[in-house]
Amino acid sequence: MVQSLVSDVTAGMPNSTTACPAGGSINVATQNAGASGLQGGESAAVSFNQCVGQLKAPGVSNSASITGTVSVQIQSSQGVVGNASSNWSYTAVETANALTLVSANSTTVVNGTVNFTMSYDAKTGVTTTTASAPSVTLSRSQPAGSGNISGTITITSLNYSRVHGTDPVTDMLTTSGSISVNVADAVIAFNVATPAPVTISGGNVQAGVIQLSTSDTVETITPKDASTVGITVTSNGQTGTYTENVDTFRALISG
Repeated sequence: MVQSLVSDVTAGMPNSTTACPAGGSINVATQNAGASGLQGGESAAVSFNQCVGQLKAPGVSNSASITGTVSVQIQSSQGVVGNASSNWSYTAVETANALTLVSANSTTVVNGTVNFTMSYDAKTGVTTTTASAPSVTLSRSQPAGSGNISGTITITSLNYSRVHGTDPVTDMLTTSGSISVNVADAVIAFNVATPAPVTISGGNVQAGVIQLSTSDTVETITPKDASTVGITVTSNGQTGTYTENVDTFRALISG
């Protein structure tokens, strides 16, 4: 989404403002922007001003209001980025500065820098994105009972890959990283990985394995059907299995 906003701005129009679908706006200010596509050496600051309905991402409500800035530095590029009839690729660095998402039930503030590469194969229509980040921090607060619960999620050594196909629309995801959750003076730390890539088609998880682990516990999550997942927990030599509704996980993520 940031790539499309930046590539629409040309050297003749280094600044632009776009209205968001459900309110607010996005301002893009660029430096060294080329006439078309993205080129090495370009940079941009993308400012979200109470923007609603523009950002599509897992765990982000359609009604969430977004403020803050994402800065983008294009490192290199090949081909005309965004052209559907020819191959292209680019590498970039994105930094979120107090990117704040406010929904009905929670507020999340994101800070961190991500290095990523995106490439497109015109013959297959497949877009591949890989990303890595040394550290990303999410500060989150939400109401609970008569007060609020506030905490911080820190993700380190993050690696992510997404292969996006268009016929049919399918996403294959892999990820790994270390997560630390600090809430109410309690700290929970664990690693996350996808031993088998997670495949999503038609909005449903079709296959894959998500694994959460600590020094003595491993939790493995696998899809059973469109509405349920199977969970296996092994801890201190003991193993338990159960099923959970997919909507439960979506509710936990979206807050």
